[in-house]
Amino acid sequence: MINDSIFGPLTVVGLVLSWSQYVTFGFLTVRRLRKIPELDYDLGTRFIGGRDVFKVAAALAVPKPWINKVENSSISFYISNPTLIRKNTNKFEQAFGASVFWSFWIAFLYLASIVILIELGF
Repeated sequence: MINDSIFGPLTVVGLVLSWSQYVTFGFLTVRRLRKIPELDYDLGTRFIGGRDVFKVAAALAVPKPWINKVENSSISFYISNPTLIRKNTNKFEQAFGASVFWSFWIAFLYLASIVILIELGF
């Protein structure tokens, strides 16, 4: 049974690490990027507070051809400008942003798969 295994604590540890990376990335990198006047409107729209942290991480993590497809579409105002963000960040911040983005996705997919397996009776 999944309920009696190590999956639950492992999921909690993964989520805590993802959130701690998220907060650290927002404090160290996105806070600095918000102060650059060139990037004022290029961080994407801000419907929810803190969402721009995830958008900057996505702009640093998602491959350039995928971003180019979205930039040329009608929903381009939702994403951050990856060219300007890469220009204003160093290699450590770019790697850390990619780590934030992918750790969130891995934790989410892991949690979703556990919920599905529990619902199926495993």
